[in-house]
Amino acid sequence: MSLSPFDRPIPGQSLTAEPGNAPWEKPSKFSDPLDALEMYIERLADDEVLNDVIDLIDAGAPLDSISGAMLSTGVLRGMHTVDIKILLRPLLTAHINSLAEAIGIDDYKITFDDYKDEKEEEALKLKNRIKAKLDKIKGPPDEGEKIMEKVEQSISTEGEVQEAVPTQEEPKGLMAKEQ
Repeated sequence: MSLSPFDRPIPGQSLTAEPGNAPWEKPSKFSDPLDALEMYIERLADDEVLNDVIDLIDAGAPLDSISGAMLSTGVLRGMHTVDIKILLRPLLTAHINSLAEAIGIDDYKITFDDYKDEKEEEALKLKNRIKAKLDKIKGPPDEGEKIMEKVEQSISTEGEVQEAVPTQEEPKGLMAKEQ
């Protein structure tokens, strides 16, 4: 299954929807961070989700990106708030780290910063490996495959090297201030 650029909302669509209908606009299901963490640990115990997370780790996805994708999905579904996402991210990353070690995966990265100088090249390779796994999916994606999609989407923003900010030129024309 591949993502199409046309599968996104059109600009301004959120302004035409009735306020309060989106799951994140309602009170969240979990107000206690420990309850939310328990939910994620139970999700990672599910074979489908665990297998997809292992595939992501094998493909080279940083553990922090995997936990971030899972937590962002929880916010969008109205499971918890962004505050809880921020609190749980290091804990969920540590849990995924312990799962990787328990399974016997030795070669993994915690964050994109662990790639050092080859950051852009590794991000592109990782994006291609995840895309190849996503292309093999037939039918609607399960929860673990949705996490894979979310991680694949986040790689372009986290993995790319930031371009230098161009220097500003002196303003010209009618509206330029004289000094």
